[in-house]
Amino acid sequence: METRIRIERFVTTVEYDYPTLHLTMHSYWCSVERDSLKLKEHDTERWLIKDEFNSYSLATSSFSIIIII
Repeated sequence: METRIRIERFVTTVEYDYPTLHLTMHSYWCSVERDSLKLKEHDTERWLIKDEFNSYSLATSSFSIIIII
């Protein structure tokens, strides 16, 4: 995704082992500085509230971050 953001604060680092790779993902609380989002790797985007997360298929490593937020 391409957009202008402001990094507010560090949230957490997630370490996750997939069958073929090890992932280290640093997560930050950010705010969008402008409204336009340009997708670069995905077909669609959505803003979700916490109650909607179970309605979508997310990468396993993303769940640790969602739980913290």
